[in-house]
Amino acid sequence: MATGTPSSTAALLDSVVGDWRLGLASGVVGGLVAAGILSVLEPRLLSVTMPALYGLAPPADALLGSVVVLVHASVLGVAFAGLMAHGDFGGRPATEQVGTGIAFGLGSWLALAVVLVPLWLGVLGSSETVSFPFLSVPMLAGHLGFGVTVGVLYFAFDPEAEDPEESTTEA
Repeated sequence: MATGTPSSTAALLDSVVGDWRLGLASGVVGGLVAAGILSVLEPRLLSVTMPALYGLAPPADALLGSVVVLVHASVLGVAFAGLMAHGDFGGRPATEQVGTGIAFGLGSWLALAVVLVPLWLGVLGSSETVSFPFLSVPMLAGHLGFGVTVGVLYFAFDPEAEDPEESTTEA
């Protein structure tokens, strides 16, 4: 019988990645921030490079690039939730949770943008190419914007997070 399947699936997800719903939501918001940063600092990255990762560019399409960024950010947000749950970062003060988000953004930039993007575009044989390593300041800014956003949102909605007012009144 299928009774209890949805709750057991949710329980399995929670045990694997922690609060995946919060990770997904914060990832989407972080993706909007990252896409906004890219659209201002280097629109070509958003409209050509990001869709090219899936063979969808050229021609340039900023909306499609934004969708690619949001999908990536959603997955990264869930991964961040897993890190927070299994790295015992939940319940920590804001500075530590936001710092973890910044470190996660920096790490994802190094692994994904600097290394994987140029390799993947080469494997695809895309007409859109970037240098290896791809040391793009706008991509770094987008990833850091994402990291700050997921860190702030994760802290804001973390029920176990330390309340600074509580800790000062108890002292």
